[in-house]
Amino acid sequence: NALCTPIETTQIVIASELMEEALKLNQLFYENTGISITREFLPVKPIYVDRINTLQILVNLIKNSIESLLVSSNKNKQIRLC
Repeated sequence: NALCTPIETTQIVIASELMEEALKLNQLFYENTGISITREFLPVKPIYVDRINTLQILVNLIKNSIESLLVSSNKNKQIRLC
């Protein structure tokens, strides 16, 4: 039965592209907050991961970082992705 067939989400991805996608999904959340995002991606080999689950993890980590900075008294509000 086609409805019972699991969807394959494990695939080869480029980590920096996945990170950029996670940033885009959080963009409305951090726009106009004074939080700066620094990207320091090094070239790495593509990785084989569950793309959907990994993207959700990255989105949550970035969102948690943004939420922490929004309530922080620290004036230098920066997220460094590497």
